[in-house]
Amino acid sequence: MPNIPQEIETKIIRGVPRTLAEFAALMRKVGASSEVKRRLLSDRRFRLKQSRAIDTTLDVTIFINPEYGKNILEFLGLTVRQKNNSFVLTAIQGQLPRRVVRLRFDGDKIILTIKEMLAADHSRGSSQWIKQRGEVEAELKTTEPIEKLFKIIGYKLSSHREKYRTTYSLDGTLIEWQEAPQASRGVPPWMEVEGPNVMAVEQTVKQLGFSPSDTAAISDAEYLHRSGVSNKHIKHLTFGPINH
Repeated sequence: MPNIPQEIETKIIRGVPRTLAEFAALMRKVGASSEVKRRLLSDRRFRLKQSRAIDTTLDVTIFINPEYGKNILEFLGLTVRQKNNSFVLTAIQGQLPRRVVRLRFDGDKIILTIKEMLAADHSRGSSQWIKQRGEVEAELKTTEPIEKLFKIIGYKLSSHREKYRTTYSLDGTLIEWQEAPQASRGVPPWMEVEGPNVMAVEQTVKQLGFSPSDTAAISDAEYLHRSGVSNKHIKHLTFGPINH
């Protein structure tokens, strides 16, 4: 799959505003614009346990944009061809690459995201504190067919996690303030800065008054672990029952 979109971001984990009001004040100070108000994100993550040989089909119409659907299936490592309203999918046993696979429920939207594994990132960017990896997304109409496909090819549900996110923009970058369910037990909020290139992320971090020592190129799970959340609780970390 040519021209894979890149996720280029860093987490700010030190000196982060502790309240939404403090974060909003910082955004006003730097001249950032509000993009999306505080909302709940509910994520299901899947891990490849055993790469199996497959020869199956998937309904094209489960994707809002079938072209994005084809791209994301190819990035997952499947051979894809379209026949009428179906994708014909094949794979050889043991040859699927390991990917980060996430189903996100964001209000009325269901977003399937496939990313390269984080362990492969650090040699690719000029800044060791900025993540840079391939990421492909597609919006879904329903989740049941894709979850059945995950089981067929060897992916298993590995975690349910929720967080609140508030998003601002500044000079082409996104600045996001995140709150975990464990906040009342001592896990502080964290911020993410995502941009079109490494330089843009570096500049925004500096504009916000932070330095590379305040940041880390880590996943949410690693941040939660560093903050004292056990691996058991990281696997199911929600504000309440998940009804999806």
